[in-house]
Amino acid sequence: MERLGWSLGFAVAMSSGLAHAQAQPSPTWKMTDAHVIVGVERLPSVLYWRSTRHNAFGDRGTRKGTNVSLLGAGGASNPFSSPRLAVDAMLGAHFTLGGALGYYSGVGDETIEFPDKSSSDPNSPTPLQKFAGDLPSTRIFVVAPRFGYLWPATGRLSLWARAGITYVSARTKVETESYVSAVPTAVTEKLSFLDLTLEPELVFALAPHVALTLGAALDLGLTGSAKRDFVYPGLGPSSDERDASASSFGAAFGMVAIF
Repeated sequence: MERLGWSLGFAVAMSSGLAHAQAQPSPTWKMTDAHVIVGVERLPSVLYWRSTRHNAFGDRGTRKGTNVSLLGAGGASNPFSSPRLAVDAMLGAHFTLGGALGYYSGVGDETIEFPDKSSSDPNSPTPLQKFAGDLPSTRIFVVAPRFGYLWPATGRLSLWARAGITYVSARTKVETESYVSAVPTAVTEKLSFLDLTLEPELVFALAPHVALTLGAALDLGLTGSAKRDFVYPGLGPSSDERDASASSFGAAFGMVAIF
């Protein structure tokens, strides 16, 4: 009887514990559980940009335009539209610290063939003239350290406000054939910009550890420089350097993996 009593008591305790465990809600994943956030940013984007250049003599030039990109690379006209890889760490109390890196390089060449009609003999075959040269080469490097605050609004939706600085270095080189002293055979343009970057974003969790981001991307020009190096036939190299700034703003999408 004593053994039977112990057995019945153990069975009742196990049943009670199992029922209590089943009554507890299963643990759910939350954005605030994240330790590291790795993402790709500014993939699809719509960005308006404006850049200015001026020198000590009062000369001033302005360029502006709009970039619409779907998984495309940025260009030298607006290097802030370049897609980038980002890593952010959760510091606690919803604060984040991290940065983004971007790199783009493009080179190419072209060959043009056209008939040489200088021969007066109609029976002779028309030879081809060939012209070969390099297309403009472009290289862009972007680094953007930042800090932020990640606020979970609901189970799937969070607000991520980020602020930091973005440094951009861009280089474009164009080489041509020229036999006139007033026309350069090579032009190299080097640009550098330092901007204040503000990125308020919505983060929508598609599944545990995977989310889409959508928000504004504002790059406000602080300082910069624009330098051009020229090579003229028979005259040698020369250069022109000016102060510059560039700004960009619009909407951008991205995707993040959360660990």
